[in-house]
Amino acid sequence: MSNTYKLKKDENGILWVTVNELMHDVKQALTDLSNIDDPRLLPSDKIELDKKILGLHAIYTFLGALQQEQTLLDKAAELQRQPVMGNITIKTLNQQLLKENLH
Repeated sequence: MSNTYKLKKDENGILWVTVNELMHDVKQALTDLSNIDDPRLLPSDKIELDKKILGLHAIYTFLGALQQEQTLLDKAAELQRQPVMGNITIKTLNQQLLKENLH
C-alpha cells in the first residue's frame, strides 16, 4: 500500500499532515488487516492483530473528530459573515387573557 497523505514541515518546525488522505490510508489499512484470515495464526498473533485493528479504529475516529471540528469552525465563520436578517419580535400571549378564553 502506498501512502496518499502528505507531510509538510513549516518554517517553525511544525509538521502538518493532510487529514482526509491520512483517513483514507488508515481506512485501507483497517480493511487490509480485517481481511486477514489465516488459519495458521496463533491465538497470541490473533490478539495482536485485533489490538492493531482497535488502535487503527481509534486513530480513524480521532481524525474524523478533527474533520468535524473544522466543519463546525467553518460553519461558525460562515454564520458570522452573513448579515443579520433584521429584528425579530416575538409576541407572547397575555396569560390572563388565555386563561379567560380557555375556561
